Amino acid sequence: MKKPDYSRLRVPALALYAQYRSIQEAPGYKDNDPAVRTALEEYLSLVAARQLVEVESFKAAAVNARVARIPGGHYFFLANPQ
Repeated sequence: MKKPDYSRLRVPALALYAQYRSIQEAPGYKDNDPAVRTALEEYLSLVAARQLVEVESFKAAAVNARVARIPGGHYFFLANPQ
């Protein structure tokens, strides 16, 4: 996938990032399955690291960049309409 050229943005820009607060919110979580728990912890750690790279890239390149981190998963806008 090609990296976006955020430097071409000349208007205010907002990036929204969904962030799980805990692994219990992640799809596939099973309370009594240590293997799933370990896998989700590792997965969410990798997702958080990747998001940080993306956020910093966006903020560094876009002139009027703003980032909002919203609790939840992919469909965070359904749980957080405000």
